[in-house]
Amino acid sequence: MVGLKLSALGFLVFAVFVLEVVAVFTPAWFTFQAADKNSIVAVFSIGIVPYYSNEDTWLAVSSILLFASLALTTINVFLFFGAHFVVKSQGYSRQVIVLLHALAISSVAVILFNGTAFILMATNINKKGLSFGYSAWFCVSAVVVTFGSILLAEYIVNRKGEEKEDEAPIESAVPPRILTSSFTNMY
Repeated sequence: MVGLKLSALGFLVFAVFVLEVVAVFTPAWFTFQAADKNSIVAVFSIGIVPYYSNEDTWLAVSSILLFASLALTTINVFLFFGAHFVVKSQGYSRQVIVLLHALAISSVAVILFNGTAFILMATNINKKGLSFGYSAWFCVSAVVVTFGSILLAEYIVNRKGEEKEDEAPIESAVPPRILTSSFTNMY
């Protein structure tokens, strides 16, 4: 039976996936203001998709890190599906523990990639006169939710690992009896 904690982990994994997709594919990573000849100020937005080969190096590296983060988040969805189906069919076996550990490790990489991309952008946008748009804040919220999914995945793994240890058969410290009485009575 799939527990409430595993269902909550699934919700977090899917929430991170949605936040990552919105963050990467929306056109508002950076905003800037410009005035036309009539002094009308307009706000413009720039996204990271599509990738242009003539963009600054820091933006190219940030874009690649965000695409890699999205790929890892997609892998996390499949890892969760695998863990979910194994739990439904076999219960919390060793395979589920391995899948949840893999999900947690992949999520750490997602946090590192998103954090590095955000820091690269934050240190360079002031030079260009840009500010962050809403897409960047979706990325930051994905990092926060990813951190929660790491904690929950490891909590489930540790809790189920302890239960597996409790269910293991306890070997007796007393050796089995040797039936000497039946042999001694024969003679």
